[in-house]
Amino acid sequence: MIVKNANRPGYKNTKVGWIPKEWAAQTLNCISGFITKGATPTTYGFSWVPKETGIPFIRSECVSTSGIIETKLSYISMEAHHSLRRSEVKPGDILITITGHVGRVICFPSEIPLANINQHIARVRIDKQNTNKGYVFHYLSMKSSQTHFQRIVTGQAYPQISLKQVREKLIPLPPLPEQKKIAKILSTWDEAIEQTRKLIETKKRRKKALMQQLLTGKKRLPSYNSNWVKLQIGKVLEVVTRRVNFYDDTEYTLVSVRRRSQGLFLRSILYGREILTKNLYRIEPGDFLISKMQIVHGASALVTNEFGGMNVSGSYISLVPVKLNILDSEYLDWFSRTPEFYHLTLRSSYGVHIEKMTFNLNLFFKSHIYIPSEKYEQSDIADVLSIAETEIKTLENKLTALKNQKHGLMQKLLTGEVRVITKYILDTCIFNWLLNERISHDDLPKDAHFVITHLQIDEINKTNDEDLRARLQLILTRITHEVVHTENFVFGISRFDHAKLGKDSPYSRLVSELNKLSNRKSNNIRDALIAEVAIQNSYGLLTADRNLAKVARRNGCYVRFYTNTEKSER
Repeated sequence: MIVKNANRPGYKNTKVGWIPKEWAAQTLNCISGFITKGATPTTYGFSWVPKETGIPFIRSECVSTSGIIETKLSYISMEAHHSLRRSEVKPGDILITITGHVGRVICFPSEIPLANINQHIARVRIDKQNTNKGYVFHYLSMKSSQTHFQRIVTGQAYPQISLKQVREKLIPLPPLPEQKKIAKILSTWDEAIEQTRKLIETKKRRKKALMQQLLTGKKRLPSYNSNWVKLQIGKVLEVVTRRVNFYDDTEYTLVSVRRRSQGLFLRSILYGREILTKNLYRIEPGDFLISKMQIVHGASALVTNEFGGMNVSGSYISLVPVKLNILDSEYLDWFSRTPEFYHLTLRSSYGVHIEKMTFNLNLFFKSHIYIPSEKYEQSDIADVLSIAETEIKTLENKLTALKNQKHGLMQKLLTGEVRVITKYILDTCIFNWLLNERISHDDLPKDAHFVITHLQIDEINKTNDEDLRARLQLILTRITHEVVHTENFVFGISRFDHAKLGKDSPYSRLVSELNKLSNRKSNNIRDALIAEVAIQNSYGLLTADRNLAKVARRNGCYVRFYTNTEKSER
């Protein structure tokens, strides 16, 4: 339910909440063709076929918030596809999971020309001329839509919603031009998000390849050609212990190591009296931590500066190089992320189940590793890999920022809190500028709907030069789509049949502000009436009048202001 717009001028209360007065609240059923779901081919006697000869078959687990997970697709024969026509999906169809993880929404991609779905996915095919499928998809992808689907779920063991509930889902629907513009804006963010995501994957593959090459000696950095050496781990690493003394009223910061080489994290901050097993050890930057119980799952990490002076439990081993000129700690940290190190720690552990294996330090110390004989090469390898990792983290931060930006845009644009400009009112001077070629038609907003009031028509009709008047009227006719009423009636200026009797309008304020900037009072009245139309109807204003632009902007109007050399926007 949209509540942010409550009681705002120009908004109305509907079943979907407060939306702009030009919008409508429609159910999915009203704006789409038959909403249906699929079926399982094996129920009808069809078997799965190889990918090379089959039609993609989509189950609910194939649907993620990022799109289709192609690695999870199954495939059916063409015969099965034709038999299960009801479950057919095409590019542009909106798919909604209706069981399990209810409410996941995707727009079926054009990269897959044809596919079928099972009974756990609803297909929504937008086919109404006044509805943009991209707009509907983005609205259904909003957090509020996800919350709605979760709220109407039935069944705890097997969550689900019905097709009837999908069909009854309400959508706030702007006029079609506004739908298209909103969808285009959000799609721009989607493209940026997807490009960044692909770039991250490319960078990750590059980093993985660098690790495989540089940490095994298959590829050497320039200027290094000395042989690698085989060293016993126990000869280059040793255990360091810094046992913590306990005091009841002292706070102790505890850290742990994540699995899969994901680094350290803050676990808790406790008073000494709250710690039952008083077996803590202080760690310092440069320590290499190994979890005795989780090392087979990659739970090892180098202690960085931010964790220096914190504490770990007795279930961790802290290792440091025996001699600083033999093994670089940063290099060791990178090597610990390789399959070779994972295999080495697995062989150094014992137990009957992978989740209950215990690390044997003596076995580990007896193992051998191959490393560059020069510590400088180790250090340079670590630097190259660290740079690659920094690039990935920078892109991941950018991706998070893009997602947050899109989320914010969706909340504002899809609820009508912020309106996109699809209609512009033209000040009379724009027609003169077009005629004099001070601006061209290409300088006007693309794909826009241009409106005027009777004021612009009257002003052009008062032009004394007959030829000039005819040329201005021709330009007006060619580019104007609609003549709208003014929001107020001013005696001696307004026409009775082309003006409203405005209430609680900004007209008086606009006239007052214009009069402070110029003494052309009659002209200021006309400008105020034009600006008021733009403000009250969420139109943009195109003008070359500096005073009008300044006052209109000050009162919340989007203005494109043209000067002799440039145009400025807000």
